[in-house]
Amino acid sequence: MGQRSPSRGAVCPGVGEVPVTAETALLAATALESGEGFHADLADQLIAATAIVARRRLVTSDHKILHWATGRTEPTCLDARTAIAKWIADECQYGYRSIV
Repeated sequence: MGQRSPSRGAVCPGVGEVPVTAETALLAATALESGEGFHADLADQLIAATAIVARRRLVTSDHKILHWATGRTEPTCLDARTAIAKWIADECQYGYRSIV
């Protein structure tokens, strides 16, 4: 078996992996796929659904996801192109939890 890389949570508190659950997969395959203005990229559907189910902020530079999230209450999205420095500082200092 391949060697597993250490969790990023060890580097910065509050940053870690979030598993894809059955609830996440169902949301990605139904609600996000069937409309809600989301685009048809399965990986992006899983990422957005994971943020919603896990109740985490989503940090992305994907303009399609950012456009879709505008005006929504979930997930909270941060534009990685403009907010990454602040996000890293907040994650490490205050222990906020996000999905990257």
